[in-house]
Amino acid sequence: MKRLEQEYKWQVPSKAFFKTFRKAFCQNTEVSNIVRYSITDKYFDDNSCFLSRTQSALRLRKSNKQYEFTLKTKGKSKEGLASRSELTLKIAAKTAQSALKEFKNLALKNIKGLKDLHLLFTIKNKRQALDIKTQAFSAQAVFDDCNICTPKKTIKLYEIELEFADGNFAEFKKFCKQVSAETKISPCAISKVATAVANL
Repeated sequence: MKRLEQEYKWQVPSKAFFKTFRKAFCQNTEVSNIVRYSITDKYFDDNSCFLSRTQSALRLRKSNKQYEFTLKTKGKSKEGLASRSELTLKIAAKTAQSALKEFKNLALKNIKGLKDLHLLFTIKNKRQALDIKTQAFSAQAVFDDCNICTPKKTIKLYEIELEFADGNFAEFKKFCKQVSAETKISPCAISKVATAVANL
């Protein structure tokens, strides 16, 4: 499935700030589908750094014993809003070994110019997600408690995302600016993935 990802991200010093953002997100909104789950994301590139050079990212995700392949294209960021196109495909495999094999086959089939793959880094994430809805738009909020594992070191990171789903996009942007003003925390300029890449 191809889709356009449009979201604001905030990085915070500690997990205690999650409560502050939940309060800001939930004011004058309907909240539903509150879930908690663990995610393991593995990011890959080939020996020529083909994906890094094109500012793309290739991810194998495991969540709730299910696997998926995601190719993220070069993104852009303006006034805190991050946007990029991504292609996500489900992987039917049940074991890590078979999932990795199918993942590599999908990568070589879908990405022209890509050669053999190797692991760059892993992000282990404890996530809480919830859907919010206003009269103008709907969105998904996620609260990520992450360990970014690179060959050099492990980095602890707390990140909050609010991703646009449907409705009036201008009102969504206005809402996110209000959240930043209320929490006194500006959207971050660097993502989890960019943080990992900078520490390779």
